[in-house]
Amino acid sequence: MENYGHEDESIAKVEGFTVFIVGALKGEVVKVKIIKVNKNYGGGKLLEVIEASEKRVESICGTYKRCGGCNLQRYSYLKKLRRYRGWK
Repeated sequence: MENYGHEDESIAKVEGFTVFIVGALKGEVVKVKIIKVNKNYGGGKLLEVIEASEKRVESICGTYKRCGGCNLQRYSYLKKLRRYRGWK
């Protein structure tokens, strides 16, 4: 993963093609199923995290993966502060 999009999805490049992936974190190696392809970009579904980011934490919410209401559960608290307050 290279960066984040405006809806907090991860942005990856696959052979130069941009793919948006919900649930992956920057720096992770993941297995993805491409589910949407447009002219300039695509969308992927996260299937497996092969190498997790050190910033990844397990969600405390039992319905996290199904409802999507708390899409930042995968970040550690410090990572959230750094990302949304501009802390380094």
